[in-house]
Amino acid sequence: MSAMISKAEQAQRQRRALLDAARELFAARGYEATSTEEIVRSMGVSRGALYHHFRNKAALFEAVYQEQRAALAHAISERIQVAEGASRRQIMRTVCHAFIDTAADSSVQRILFVDGPAVLSRNVIQEPDSALRLLRQVFEPLMDEGVIGPQPLDLFLRLVWAMCFEAGLYIAHAADRATARQEMVGILERLLTGLGRA
Repeated sequence: MSAMISKAEQAQRQRRALLDAARELFAARGYEATSTEEIVRSMGVSRGALYHHFRNKAALFEAVYQEQRAALAHAISERIQVAEGASRRQIMRTVCHAFIDTAADSSVQRILFVDGPAVLSRNVIQEPDSALRLLRQVFEPLMDEGVIGPQPLDLFLRLVWAMCFEAGLYIAHAADRATARQEMVGILERLLTGLGRA
């Protein structure tokens, strides 16, 4: 039994190392320019080890993408917790700034907003998962309190997520990312604050 646990732990560590190595290379070089050979060579393992955990490069990239999205959601969640006790309007602004600040990281931009939409299916890209739960945490009380008028909550949250995602996508592809970030922060803040006055 202990040998089986040891093998399982070893497999888990190998998978984790593959994800870390792949994330680093995908962020630095991009999906197309990164080969599976480079990934396994950086770890000193065989290609068979990679294919034991992931059926192909696209599957490996999707796993990296999902982890990066979870990290983005975690960063936003931490900012929301810091803002606990602030007004609902301020928390909405915090969500906006947290998303943009995290998306400004070049590795996040490359994986989530440049290669993600090009490599993965529309269903994967549009699924808000943990981000949807975070947005619900912010906006559901606003509807309960009548600050935002009653409407289908899930549809509303998906629209807010799409707006934030498109902001990140725009910044990632902008020639002048600093200016794009400043402009998007201003627009999102005005939109979200406007909702607060509804």
